[in-house]
Amino acid sequence: MEHPATKTGAFLTVEDVFVNPYHPFRIPGDWPAGDYVVRVRVGANVNTAKERNFIEFGPQHDSGVRAVASSHQVTGTMNNPQVLEIPLKFSPAKGHGFFLQEK
Repeated sequence: MEHPATKTGAFLTVEDVFVNPYHPFRIPGDWPAGDYVVRVRVGANVNTAKERNFIEFGPQHDSGVRAVASSHQVTGTMNNPQVLEIPLKFSPAKGHGFFLQEK
């Protein structure tokens, strides 16, 4: 948790009781159903093994249960991040919670 990146964004890591292994977010309740694009600026830590340079995206239910909808390779670095564009078909009936996590 001492890493400087925790001051400016989420720092994802493997699931561990001492760190946040995923980053949850919610779509506001008044947004209409439709097709959206989720844009995230991401970069891998240079000290991390290449096989760990992947993130997963998907819905998170109010109960905390997460379901992976897609996986994405992270080719950017923390000094030169990339922008991922993830298509999202949003339906308020299916919930407003989503997450990103390390694969």
